[in-house]
Amino acid sequence: MGTMSSGKRLYSNIVNNIGKVLFIPLLAVLLSLHTQDELKQYVDLVLNTSMSVNVAVFGVLAAVTVASLLSYTFATPKLPVYLVDFAVHKGLEEWKFCKDLFIPMSAQTGRFTDDELDFQKKILYRSGLGDETYVPPWLYSKPQYFDYAHARKEFEVTCFTAIRDLLNKTGVQPRQIGVVITNSSLFNPTPSLSATIMNHFKMPHSTLNYNLGGM
Repeated sequence: MGTMSSGKRLYSNIVNNIGKVLFIPLLAVLLSLHTQDELKQYVDLVLNTSMSVNVAVFGVLAAVTVASLLSYTFATPKLPVYLVDFAVHKGLEEWKFCKDLFIPMSAQTGRFTDDELDFQKKILYRSGLGDETYVPPWLYSKPQYFDYAHARKEFEVTCFTAIRDLLNKTGVQPRQIGVVITNSSLFNPTPSLSATIMNHFKMPHSTLNYNLGGM
């Protein structure tokens, strides 16, 4: 396993630095030939051959040289990315919801057929959710609330708490954060979730924020 892992790393390093791998030996050969006046001799030899050969040889050399130069010039080193720490929101005790209550509650809404309820049941019991799963109470209260205000409240309660815990654990100040990225498949309000986080924690205007949405 160790040998295979080392081989993959070696292959990855070669592919990621192919420009440098080609450029450095090519440059060394050209400098060596130039020092020994052999480069001029090769150029004269090529120029004295047929036109089609000239074009082919110079085309290949030019393509390799340009590709190597561009790759070496514009290839930026990949900086390592570290997971400094993480935090997970833990809901309130009163938010715990037994999964056996879900199907009867879903049936009482009158919005689903028997086949749809059977499908929900299969998904529910295959999901790995336990009887201490946290669910916002307004999703199973009577009446239920599926509006914008409660969706934003759920986001703020869960995300703000987790972010605050993460900042406290790491000692990082909001003004030190350069990028904020959020990802939500369904809830994508305006202002965006990433902008909401920036405003709530008073991050600087120079902080970049990206809000990813959709499936």
